[in-house]
Amino acid sequence: MNELTPLLEKLAENLGTTTEYLWGILMKQAMISAISDLIFMAIVAVAGYYAFKAHVYMSGKEEGEYDNRYEDNLALAIGMVVIIGAVFICSIGAISSIPNIINGFFHPEFWAFDYIMDILR
Repeated sequence: MNELTPLLEKLAENLGTTTEYLWGILMKQAMISAISDLIFMAIVAVAGYYAFKAHVYMSGKEEGEYDNRYEDNLALAIGMVVIIGAVFICSIGAISSIPNIINGFFHPEFWAFDYIMDILR
């Protein structure tokens, strides 16, 4: 923490502002970052739901009988694999942002400190 104060002061001096103002901006940015991560998580959840619904429809299981539409159209099957893969990869990103969401809402000071430390690394 002792190394952080001079760097924050130097950054504030380069920007032509005070450290208090810069720290306040970082506190607001913590909330904005948490909200944007939460919106991304909601979008991924909705996309996953609709990808699952499309898979159920394409496999014909909602009619109660076996009517696999994937057998008729290979491009459709490959497209569904790509969509589910994309949703899976985005889900990993959304799940990994849970700590940032928690810190942004409940502990913005830690978020700001972590953000500055990431810049210094």
